[in-house]
Amino acid sequence: IRTGTPMSDVIIGVRENGRVARWLSVNTHPLFRGSSRTPHAAVTVFRDVSDERQLEEERASQAEARELQNQELLVQAEALERGQALFRSLVDTAGSAIVGLDLDGRVFEWNREAELLFGVSRADAIGRNYANEFVPDEHRDRMRDGIAAVLGGDALRNHTGPVRGANGERRTVIWNITPLRAGPEGLVHGLIAAGLDITEREASDER
Repeated sequence: IRTGTPMSDVIIGVRENGRVARWLSVNTHPLFRGSSRTPHAAVTVFRDVSDERQLEEERASQAEARELQNQELLVQAEALERGQALFRSLVDTAGSAIVGLDLDGRVFEWNREAELLFGVSRADAIGRNYANEFVPDEHRDRMRDGIAAVLGGDALRNHTGPVRGANGERRTVIWNITPLRAGPEGLVHGLIAAGLDITEREASDER
C-alpha cells in the first residue's frame, strides 16, 4: 500500500485457533492527495472466497487422484502388454501346435506350429469352430466329447486323434488339453491344447 501499487485478487488466509479458517480475496486501491506520489490511505475490499477455494482444492485433489489412477492403469497396461508379448513369444516358439478354444469351441489361439500343421494362418483360424473345421467327419463327435469334458473341468492327457492337415491331408496328433480358469478356483472359460504330430512315427511303428 505504501508504494502506491494497487493489489488485485490477492488471496490471504485468516487464522483462528492456529489454523486457517477463512480465505479472503483482497483488492486495494491507494488514495493520493494532490500531486503527492505517496498514498495517504487506501480503499480495501475483502471478499470471502472460502467456498471457492475449497471447491478448487477438491477439484485439484480429484485431478491428482485421476492422474494417479491413470498412471496406475498405464503401468498395468504396460505390464499386461509385456505379459502378452512374453506369452506370444512362448506360444510361437513352442515345438507343439498350440490351439485355444472358447466355451463355444471356437478358436482364439493358434500358433505357428498350428499354422504349419493345419495349413491355415492364425488370422484365418481365429473364430472358426475347431471340431467342424479341422476334424474329420467320422471323429468329430469324439472330439466334441473330449472338448466338452475339458470345458467341464477335466484335463486330457495323451489324447490321440486325427485332424485335417495342410492340403486336406489327414494327420495324427497326440494332444494334452487343459481347461482355462479365471484364477485357481475360477470358472472354466476355455481350453488350451498342445498337440504333437505323430503321423510319421505312427506309420513307422506300423511298418
